[in-house]
Amino acid sequence: MYEKLWLAGLGAYGRYEKLGQEGKKLFEDLVEEGDEMRDELSDRLGDVKEKALGKISDTLNKVRCAVTPETEKDVEKLAPQLEELTEAIKMLTEIQSSGATKKIQIETEVKEDVKADASESKVAASKPAVRKPRASKTTV
Repeated sequence: MYEKLWLAGLGAYGRYEKLGQEGKKLFEDLVEEGDEMRDELSDRLGDVKEKALGKISDTLNKVRCAVTPETEKDVEKLAPQLEELTEAIKMLTEIQSSGATKKIQIETEVKEDVKADASESKVAASKPAVRKPRASKTTV
């Protein structure tokens, strides 16, 4: 649409040049009408814009009134619970971390004990039984 308007304007200007004085008069009349239409359309656009902004503003105010008080109250109610949950998570994380460390230490100690017991058993099994010599009975 805009392109057609632009082309129509260029065509009118072309006729203006061809028609001489009569074309000049026609062209000036078209410019005046275009100027009046621009002002009229600009006013209409301004009215539509004001109405739209008013409706948007009213809607935003309604949304703010509907949401804001409840949201602030909810945040105030939930803030202490959130702090408690944060502390509980920190404690659980610490317990889990220290528990995991202790579990690893215990598992390591148990594995070392089992290895030690197993190596002692192997050593004992591989050694031949040595009998202690008995004290000889001598009579004097």
